Amino acid sequence: MNSSDSPVGKYQPQLLLLAPEGGDDAHSRTLASHFLELGVPIELTDKWLLPTTPPRDLNQYRACLFPQSSKSRYDRDLDAFARNGGFVCELKYYPEEAQVPALDIAFFNSFGRDVYCYTMVQDYLLGGLTLNDPDFLNTLRRRSNGSLLDLYRQLIAKTDAGQSGPLPNWGDRVYTRGCADSVLARLTRDSFWETTSRRFLERLRDSVEKAFADSPDGNFTPRHMGGLQTKGTSTHNPALMGALLMRDGKRLQEPGFTQAGIQIGQAFIRLSHVENDVVYQQRFRGCPVSEAMCGVDLLCWLAAATGEASYQKMAEATFRATIAPCQSDEGLWHHIVYPDRRAAFWSRATHWPVLWGTHALEALPGDSALAEQFRDSLKRTYAALERHQDPKRGLWHLVINEPETRLESSATAGLVYCHDRLGEMGVLEDRFVSMIERAFQGLKTVYYAGGLGASCRGTAFGVPEYYRTRPMGWYEHSLFPGALAQRLSPA
Repeated sequence: MNSSDSPVGKYQPQLLLLAPEGGDDAHSRTLASHFLELGVPIELTDKWLLPTTPPRDLNQYRACLFPQSSKSRYDRDLDAFARNGGFVCELKYYPEEAQVPALDIAFFNSFGRDVYCYTMVQDYLLGGLTLNDPDFLNTLRRRSNGSLLDLYRQLIAKTDAGQSGPLPNWGDRVYTRGCADSVLARLTRDSFWETTSRRFLERLRDSVEKAFADSPDGNFTPRHMGGLQTKGTSTHNPALMGALLMRDGKRLQEPGFTQAGIQIGQAFIRLSHVENDVVYQQRFRGCPVSEAMCGVDLLCWLAAATGEASYQKMAEATFRATIAPCQSDEGLWHHIVYPDRRAAFWSRATHWPVLWGTHALEALPGDSALAEQFRDSLKRTYAALERHQDPKRGLWHLVINEPETRLESSATAGLVYCHDRLGEMGVLEDRFVSMIERAFQGLKTVYYAGGLGASCRGTAFGVPEYYRTRPMGWYEHSLFPGALAQRLSPA
């Protein structure tokens, strides 16, 4: 690696956080994520990863945190380090992923890991660690964008190794990965990303075919995609993937992708409740939610792909029924509106409708009334974001208008990605460019091992305090790689 791309010698590490001997696991990545969120200067190797062995004498650090498996090798050294005034937490070691029995419900693993590791990180602040260390943050910002993309390429190559056949699930992170890889393929013209994106779409198409083949009556149901929803009710996942297939079907001139998107999109409508052309997802129990905008995106693409005017009418009606209660006068979005209260401005509750609005604009005639309404909504959101960007780090917060909540990266990455797409379409003026570039630089300070730290976990609906206390950690499939594709000249 070019020495200019190495962090070694560019800042003074205060914490030695070792990865397990075989390299990072979910626990070490999560710990690194939390320390990066706080701007604590941790030791990094030439490859921008945690070391697996101490690269220098322990007494050169203020604190040390090692994996449990290293106890036999370093226990005496850590005892001596502590006697000399270095900080080691009460537990002394962190448990590795392999030591913790995995549960069948994934969120128990990820939520528990995030909270446990965040607790350990807070304990380490007793060791006199510096928050938002300027030399460390500047070192992270100076990383070349190409080197960051290389880390994501390595992650994807490892993730996809040996994978084939239909996609096992259609979660949000699968969708955002598909979006990012599509942009990488289009903008880089790199054969790796072109092949990766096409294989993803082929597996997605195959999973649509399997879903219908597995259903005796030929109707799609959420259980076919590994969903937990009750059979016969709608979920947003088919809307996400249907729109993605139609969008990339158009990009690649691939009718098979487009047809699979139409098929799954029509199933989404069939399993929803349609009243006065408004498409209601039944699981929301009649409450307006910002996530309903994914249905608007789908309906716009169905109208474009089939030419049927009924889908356009549904898109317009569902847009009006969603934006009026959910988007505030300022431009931020409530996650849900109950009959007696509104939810907080959770970060992704604003990011998601911006993303789906951006994608929907690609399907709409530029002079249509709905396109103009989308443009107005998006401009109001970005104007509101100017008032709430964190001045030190450039990211937005977990609850966007509450600066005392934690920094949050997944929504920030999505807002940068959308600004880039809107710029390509000529929708946004230059007013927001400096804000977005500050956000991009902020994302570089929490980027680790091909993913983003400071990312909120999956979120249900709740009272304001619920959103303020969401578990957060390392997230492998954000929209940040799509933003990198736009900025591949040296940083």
